[in-house]
Amino acid sequence: MKATVIEEFDGAKDGAIYPTKFKPGDVIEGDLARVAVAEKWATEGDSTKGAETGNSGSLPDGWAKMNVPNMLELARRHGAGDDVTTRAHAVDYLKKVEAGGTGV
Repeated sequence: MKATVIEEFDGAKDGAIYPTKFKPGDVIEGDLARVAVAEKWATEGDSTKGAETGNSGSLPDGWAKMNVPNMLELARRHGAGDDVTTRAHAVDYLKKVEAGGTGV
């Protein structure tokens, strides 16, 4: 099973001893993905599948329900500049990304 992170959390990949900080947009798999989906830290599936770049327009399901810091982080991972500082700015930017644009 694969999942795309929508809420920042710390967790250990299958077989790992030490945890890693996972951020919105990261793709995880295995037992970690199952737990993250159950806890609503991730959505099932790989939203980056087929993506050529970070500005590909692919966003995790449920991105609009992210808290503000995670939404801002996701927007920045998709190329948002320092002028994207509020939830409203991030939503506007990510809607453009979702529509297939770069958000610019």
